[in-house]
Formats: sequence, C-alpha cells, structure tokens
Amino acid sequence: YSVFEVSRQTAPEARHTALRNFQKGGAPGSTQIFATTFATAAVGLTLTAASRVYLLESSIDPAEEAQAAGRIHRLGQTQEILVKRFLFKASIDEAIAELHDKVKQGEIKLSGTKFPSEALELFREKGVAQPHTRDESAPLVEAKRRYRSSNKQNVAQHGGRGGYDYGKTVQTQICA
Repeated sequence: YSVFEVSRQTAPEARHTALRNFQKGGAPGSTQIFATTFATAAVGLTLTAASRVYLLESSIDPAEEAQAAGRIHRLGQTQEILVKRFLFKASIDEAIAELHDKVKQGEIKLSGTKFPSEALELFREKGVAQPHTRDESAPLVEAKRRYRSSNKQNVAQHGGRGGYDYGKTVQTQICA
C-alpha cells in the first residue's frame, strides 16, 4: 500500500506533492490510499486516479458528502467509481443519514446557518439531540475559549480584537 494523507496541518507544498504522486498512480497491481477529511477535501482536490471513496465520517450537510465523492468523479475520470458510506449503528451517524433522506425527499429543508426544528426533532427521536452530559465526578478544568459576539458589552468585559472576537477562561468537565 502507498498511503497519502492530507490534513489542515499539511503544508501547501507537501499537500501538492502528495496529490501529484497520487495522481501519477502506482505500479500495476499496487494499491494507493488517499486519506483526508471533508474539510480538507472540499478545497480543490482532484483525485481522478481513484476508483473508490469510503466516507467514514458523517456530515450534517449532505452537500459536503457529495463534494467529497465529487473529488474523484470529475472531468478526466476514466474508471467506474464506487462511493460507500459507513455508519455506526444507533449513533448520530444514523440520525444524520435519516436527515439526509428527509432532505432528499423534501420533508426537511436546510437553508442558511439555522438548524431546522424538524431536524432537531429527528435527532431527539434518535436520542442524540443532547448527547453530552457532564461527568459530575470528573475534575473541573480551566480552558481558554474564543467567542464571536455582536454584543459590545461582552467584548468590553472580556477584551477583543478584530471586530467582536473575544476570549475568556471557563471551567469545563469531561462528558460522561
């Protein structure tokens, strides 16, 4: 196997080198794997040397999954391709897959940055609307968080730069 991995931390030159080497193809009978995330793949990768896409993470936005599959199904693709999505049973993955089906059927509309109430209800039915509960026995840990707010009072109280960005220290606990 030849494995090519690209992430947000990959330097641009290393990213381009990995992409060029993958696109060249391997020796006859060899297997090449190009591993990346949705966020990384969505920005200009052309992987027409590939014949299969395995989606191992779910995305609430169905267009993001289509975009990932579109990395290999592009002009210049000469092979048949297979796109396969993997889901964990009884998890948020199943809820997201059902949400995608309902969006496809027109039962739920995704638009803008608001999460539709019908989608939230679907997630509640699947038991994933509020998946995080604090582990009360875990120690509290201090963490620095970044926020964006249009509330000038928050910015004035916590400091900020670049518009309404500000940071503050909060106490957190791990999930149960």
